[in-house]
Amino acid sequence: YFTVILYVDENYLGEKSFLKSDKLTFNQILATFEGIVYDKSVDGTYAMVVAYNGIATRIRIADTYQGLPVTTIYDSAFKDNKTITTVIIPDSVTSIGESAFSSCEILTDINLDDDVLSLGRNAFSSCKELASIKLPIGLRTIPYGLFSGCNKLTSVTLPRSFESIDGSAFASTAIENMVLPTTVTNIGNNAFTSSKLKSI
Repeated sequence: YFTVILYVDENYLGEKSFLKSDKLTFNQILATFEGIVYDKSVDGTYAMVVAYNGIATRIRIADTYQGLPVTTIYDSAFKDNKTITTVIIPDSVTSIGESAFSSCEILTDINLDDDVLSLGRNAFSSCKELASIKLPIGLRTIPYGLFSGCNKLTSVTLPRSFESIDGSAFASTAIENMVLPTTVTNIGNNAFTSSKLKSI
C-alpha cells in the first residue's frame, strides 16, 4: 500500500480515475476550485485556503468547502502573486494568516468583513498598488508589518476601539494623517518609519 497527496482540480479528476488502483489509499486530497486550494482542519471542524495556483485577476473565496465553513486563509496562501487585483472574502472567514497576501504586487481591492478577528504579521506587506483598506471593527491589534512597504497606501479605516499598533505596521506607506482612538495604549518600534506621516 502507498499514499498519495494530490492537488485535485474538480474539472480534471474523473470519478473512476483510480478504479483499478486497489492498493491506493488517500491520506489527503487538497481540492482546487478556480485555482484556490482548500483543505480541512486536522479536527475536521473547519476548512481553510492554503494556496493559490490560478491566473485570474479577480477571485472569490468560497464560504464553505465539503460542508465545512471556510474560516481561515492560511499563512502565505497568496504570497508573491502577480495577477490578482481583487479578492472577495466571505463573512465566514475569521482569520488571515502571516504573509497571506504579502507581495501581491497589483492587488488593489480586498474586503475585510467585520467577522475577521485575527490578522497575521505582514499579511498585506509590499502590496504595492493597495491604496485604501477598511480594517475589521473587532480587531484589537494591528500586527507587525501589516502594511509595511505598501507605498501607495494613503487611507486606512481603523477599528473604533483597537489597542495596539505593532512594530513596522505602517512602515513605508503613503499615509499622511491618522487619528487614533483613546483606547490605543501601545505603538511599536518603527510603526511609521519611512512613511509620509505628518500628524497623528
